[in-house]
Amino acid sequence: MTHWEPQLQLLDFPFELHEHISILLPPSSISSLITANRQSRSIYEQILYRHVNLYAQPHRSNALLRTFTLRPDLALLVRSLDIDLRYSALSMLSGQLSLSPARQARLDALASARNVRSFGLSGVAWLWGERMKDIQYVVSKMELTSSRIHECWPTQLISHLRNKAGVYANLRAVLKGQPRLQDLELKYFLLRMEAACGVRNPIGIQSPDGLSLRALKADAYTVASILPVVGDQLESLEMHHWMGNNTKPLATSFSSFAATRDRIRKLHLSMRWTYDLCWDFDFGRLLELLPNVESLRITGSSSYPSASQCILLETYFDKVTSQITRSPNLTKLEASFDFELEQKLNLLIAVREDLGLNLKTSCPSLKTFIDPMLREWAFLEDGETTGDEFRMVRVGQLYCRSVDFGRRDLPGLEWEI
Repeated sequence: MTHWEPQLQLLDFPFELHEHISILLPPSSISSLITANRQSRSIYEQILYRHVNLYAQPHRSNALLRTFTLRPDLALLVRSLDIDLRYSALSMLSGQLSLSPARQARLDALASARNVRSFGLSGVAWLWGERMKDIQYVVSKMELTSSRIHECWPTQLISHLRNKAGVYANLRAVLKGQPRLQDLELKYFLLRMEAACGVRNPIGIQSPDGLSLRALKADAYTVASILPVVGDQLESLEMHHWMGNNTKPLATSFSSFAATRDRIRKLHLSMRWTYDLCWDFDFGRLLELLPNVESLRITGSSSYPSASQCILLETYFDKVTSQITRSPNLTKLEASFDFELEQKLNLLIAVREDLGLNLKTSCPSLKTFIDPMLREWAFLEDGETTGDEFRMVRVGQLYCRSVDFGRRDLPGLEWEI
């Protein structure tokens, strides 16, 4: 007699396995699973709403807040949130942008996301003006470990210059009101402009009341200006808009804060190719200033025609290869390239073995390399040879664990249920 054993169903998997499955699924498929049945809905709603990134998508951000109004239980699932309140959340009152009374319900919905630990708000200059106090109050009530403060609109720069003391006071209050903050991203044009002019610590945070950050993301001038108050726990540093002349202000700051400099283990630099400057991203001197960096990520980008992309990519990797020779403890390198065009080159897919060999020769301490297609390669010693010879072996493919909400591929996030 044959013993019948029930077949294992998808919903019988543990929640942790569903999380791994969701990494490989587009958001539209997750939305379909939510509508399958109640058990599937309870599982995948937690996954879908845990990390929500609607940066630069104001209309969908507004729809999400409407969903939170109707389904406050979904707001409690969110742990990481990036939204844009441009257009839909503002109105013109007395010639100034302010929060519309008709949108106050949306702000109340944002306040209902009480479990948010990572937050970014863009599209509105919420650090400026008395009319933004309501938004500032909601943010102050969050218990954040990660925060992204995005820049104001260029059209508002003159108003910000006139009221920069108030802007910095509000920014200072926001930062000091988050004692658990460990990861901070600053993209504020006014702050960058003043830092480039040599203003030290424009935010005005004093060392006794300073931050205790583990990761900082900003442009080089902002990093140099606020380095005295970020604390001595900094381990990760990411700088965007990197250019060769950025090293000078950083050298001045790091020379006075050796303890902070020596603790940094992760470094991420992003730069852009232009016709006038080409690849102006010399960072060898920076690697000398940060001798204990073990993980380096380089992100290049260009929006120029594909006819020159092959040459751009070759010179890009030549630059990277020549610069990493000055890093004595580097073990992991990730080099990505974004042409910002729909077209993709086969050259991006194919990673020649001589590239890996050149990288390893330039930096003998290097152990792993992640190519632009997020494939991880390891450098292994060749046991059949003598000396310092090695071979490059593909380890596997990396995947992003957070759900990326595309502009058109999400029919379920803003349901008004």
